[in-house]
Amino acid sequence: MADVALFLTPLLFLLVFYLVKSTISDGFLFSAPLIFYQLIFSTFIGVLLVYLSFLEPIRLESISDDTKETVFVFVFYSVMIILIGYCLFIKFFSINSALLRYDINVDEIKTLIRVGIFFIGFYTLFKFVLNYSVSPLVSLIKGDFVNAALLRAAIQKRELSVDLAYIGKIAYLFCFYLPIASLYTYLGTKNKVFIKYFIISLIISVPNLMFDIQKAPMLILVMGFFFAYIQFYTASVSMIIKLSLLMLFLILFYGFFMGKEGGLNEVVISIMDRLLVGQNQGMYYFYQYYPPSLQGVFSDLPFSELLGVREPKPDELILPYIYKDLTNLVNSNTFFIGEAWAFFSWEGVFIVPWIVVLILSFYLYFFRFLIIKNHYIWWPASLVFFATIPINQSLQFILYQKYFFYFLFFLIIPIIFIKKGKLS
Repeated sequence: MADVALFLTPLLFLLVFYLVKSTISDGFLFSAPLIFYQLIFSTFIGVLLVYLSFLEPIRLESISDDTKETVFVFVFYSVMIILIGYCLFIKFFSINSALLRYDINVDEIKTLIRVGIFFIGFYTLFKFVLNYSVSPLVSLIKGDFVNAALLRAAIQKRELSVDLAYIGKIAYLFCFYLPIASLYTYLGTKNKVFIKYFIISLIISVPNLMFDIQKAPMLILVMGFFFAYIQFYTASVSMIIKLSLLMLFLILFYGFFMGKEGGLNEVVISIMDRLLVGQNQGMYYFYQYYPPSLQGVFSDLPFSELLGVREPKPDELILPYIYKDLTNLVNSNTFFIGEAWAFFSWEGVFIVPWIVVLILSFYLYFFRFLIIKNHYIWWPASLVFFATIPINQSLQFILYQKYFFYFLFFLIIPIIFIKKGKLS
């Protein structure tokens, strides 16, 4: 099976190329290919390189060759199903530019962004003033790398609260939405006021996104700006090279900023290991050590804590097999197919990808409905959604629609309320 999957790997990359080309030409569904970053770059490429022994990370030194082969086969299987499902969707439901209304009230968008900037600016200032002493970012700037790591772990474990309940979730999503929406609207309307909004929203959003010194938010922003640009202009080779260099610089800067020792070579190796293998390591340990069990399957069910069904999940239970020191650890990242095995064994590995592709198709149709109404407002929202959906972190967040409802209540509905307030 592994030989067949390896033989078909070029077909998978051709399929990705076709999807990217098709979504650009069909228009305004290009937010969805941000899923490809999670599917291909942070998941499949790492699994492929490990299977071919091009990467032999220390974090997988106890994993057998049979397990590496099993992971490669089933990641290939699940990724192919999702990509084929997306192909079918854009074939039957692509958004033709004729369906889009270009006589959009720009004042409505201005009001939305202004209200958002005021809210984010006030909230970010409030957050830093209130939590200055426990900010990982502040500790990092001071050069206290150990304390920064401990504070970040405490925030991730929810042992340390630095956000207001619910309000903080709205602020987090708006920090992505506002800079992307401002740039996107400027590119589409050429109204220079949106450049001012873009700069202001970027200045107030970045500190909030970097509060717990996670690298992913900044990468998402950079990719979001790129995808916004190519909605209106053809991406040139030179631009792609410049973007790649910018992302490489940000990643290297983050590596040095986090206090990586040993010079450039060690920093690059560490970053490659984290990006290409670290996102998938839970899968390997599930397949090799974890007996499939339904324990924790309801942990991410909405209101699970109120229902008393919150149990440790597989990505928490597997930690002792991976690390000796659990002080700073919350869980072990895994692509959704890893949790499909951990909960449902082989049957889950075969069936769950089909369920996931149906759910993703529903998301695509939902945002298609919104984009047709006002693409300046809703295309950036769809981009944020597909860039942040935890497809390589939590299967339950997708199966139980927890992330969809999270996004609905903390970004979609607030945008609607602001719009309605303007219209009234």
